[in-house]
Amino acid sequence: MIPRAKQKELDKANPKTALDSPKLKQAEAILKLKNALSDKLQKFFDYAFVEGKTLVIYFKHTAILMEFNRDKKDIKDKMRDIYRDNNMRDILYFTDVVAKTKHKPIEHKREEPKRPDRALGTFDIFDGDDKELVKKFENIRQMARDSHV
Repeated sequence: MIPRAKQKELDKANPKTALDSPKLKQAEAILKLKNALSDKLQKFFDYAFVEGKTLVIYFKHTAILMEFNRDKKDIKDKMRDIYRDNNMRDILYFTDVVAKTKHKPIEHKREEPKRPDRALGTFDIFDGDDKELVKKFENIRQMARDSHV
């Protein structure tokens, strides 16, 4: 135990700054643990935090979860090594690692249904040998003229 007077002298010599905050130290520790992830996983890393005794890592894409779960054992082993090498016991404590994604809702643009342009019935019918075919085209022309508003 350090006497109070001696502690005050030490505090004056080494003033605490915002860089000494536990939250910042925890964030730095998480960034060091991020190095246990492969380069591909690091690219999609969004953020991480400790919830209870679980380190929750959020990725930007759902497909990366499968790769994380496939390599989870190796990643946890690498994280243990980094944890031990950097002496993070006082800063960060977790027993399990879980990966999740941030789901961004897809915005669907509601568009007015487009009506196709209607024919005006102004087309030429070439006279041919087949009078029945000419008659059918005449019926189509008449229907187009009648339906045009």
